[in-house]
Amino acid sequence: MSSKFVPWVAIFLWVSTAGFAQSREFFSTSEISDIKATVLSIRRMEFPRAKLELRVNSSSNHKVLNPSYGARIITAENYLWKSGSQIDYKDSRNIDSLAAYYLLPGDEIRAKLMSGVIQGCEWLIYGISRSMEYIPAPIPNPTPSTPPKSTSMHGNIMLTLEADKETYRKGQPVTLIFTITNVGTAPVTYNFSSSQMYDFVITQGGREVWRWSKGKAFTQAFVSLTLQAGESKSFRETWRQTGSQGTQLTAGEYSVTAMLTLADRNARPSAGPIKITIQ
Repeated sequence: MSSKFVPWVAIFLWVSTAGFAQSREFFSTSEISDIKATVLSIRRMEFPRAKLELRVNSSSNHKVLNPSYGARIITAENYLWKSGSQIDYKDSRNIDSLAAYYLLPGDEIRAKLMSGVIQGCEWLIYGISRSMEYIPAPIPNPTPSTPPKSTSMHGNIMLTLEADKETYRKGQPVTLIFTITNVGTAPVTYNFSSSQMYDFVITQGGREVWRWSKGKAFTQAFVSLTLQAGESKSFRETWRQTGSQGTQLTAGEYSVTAMLTLADRNARPSAGPIKITIQ
């Protein structure tokens, strides 16, 4: 049986289900289906490849996958857009496929599933994202919100800034996490003019109200940080809703930015801003 691939599909997962090899009604070579699935297990291979065991809970197009008899268990492996023979990490569409490498068992995802045949029953899947509708309830905060998150690229380094919540009570500690990941295939080294490698800055209305590093002492010596291919490093700090002088700030909306404090002040990669609200 031959396969026919739609040309614009570039992120895909090869999916095989041995139990359904004879069930030809589950696929069509020219159809696309929106699916919802649960991650059952994950096996990480050479970065950024990952093999996922998924339970497909719903399918919008029964010609691709017919869930009439209940959820289907499938095994899937991801693939990314390439430029020539190399994965193009500057292509923002690849972020949806990189996410597959960081999924955890129990995660609920949405994706687009397209049928394709190489041996038996196999599919292509792309546009992967976590689904927020499966977040357990109730949430203690009376105003549930999605934790804010911002991602940017600096060469082959992906920078991610996130807070543990979007809305906080007045005086409640705010947890900030800044993660850098080498999504390339070669090591990347950053140089710093002191022991300080990163910083968090909070502003309100364009005015800086807090900087993590202000008032802190750092060793004045050149240091470096090397990330191997696929390696990540996270920096976590807590903001206690005070200004740089230690005074308690008022309720309102604040913006948070994180950055690497490289020796070259003109080339300091950053992530953000993200918005948080104090009630």
